[in-house]
Amino acid sequence: MTDDIRNQTEAQGRSRDSVKIFMLLTVITGATDEAAQRKYEEYLSYASPEGMLAPFGGWTGIDFSKLDPDEPLKAMDNDSLRTTLESLTSGSDKAWTVRDVIKNRCIGGLGPVLVGGPQKVADELERWVDEGGVDGFNLAYAVTPGTTTDFIDYVVPELRKRGRVQTSYKEGTMREKLIGTKDGNVESTHPAAQYRTAYVGKESVASKTIESKFSDVTKVPETV
Repeated sequence: MTDDIRNQTEAQGRSRDSVKIFMLLTVITGATDEAAQRKYEEYLSYASPEGMLAPFGGWTGIDFSKLDPDEPLKAMDNDSLRTTLESLTSGSDKAWTVRDVIKNRCIGGLGPVLVGGPQKVADELERWVDEGGVDGFNLAYAVTPGTTTDFIDYVVPELRKRGRVQTSYKEGTMREKLIGTKDGNVESTHPAAQYRTAYVGKESVASKTIESKFSDVTKVPETV
């Protein structure tokens, strides 16, 4: 999939590395694989099936409460996030049931969950980068701030040993750090580049902004 995205990017006249691919991922970790597994099972014990199905119903446009928990889900044409429903009805050996959604999505939501100690997690992250071609990870959480602090305490030191994470921050804008452009602008082949000077000398929309009739509501009263 990542190769296909980059092939299409290149076919549009852009460099293969100008599009960065980040993967949504929830990491449950601890000092050892066993400790991480126990933590994961504890989190699952607190999960609410109804609470999880509520956002999934919004994402897919399906009222899961009206379905047989063991009946395979079917794709439908509606105004929801169609890719979310498609991921549950195709692309695997069998279509998911409502029970499958509850079991596999109470933690992690729309993304996969990785459970393990520092070495196991680091191995898997490296595999997804080296073999899967992703550029990075959008780390979600099961509990806050615990999921994030666990990753920092257990996984980051292991990744640093392997030279996989930065040890300091570079100067420059976020775009310069991600894409590598020297001036901080998008590359000349990016669709946004054509608008770089499109509005220079033109009237600003801000000049036509009407003042809110409620602006005085948020003003802090003066004290004597």
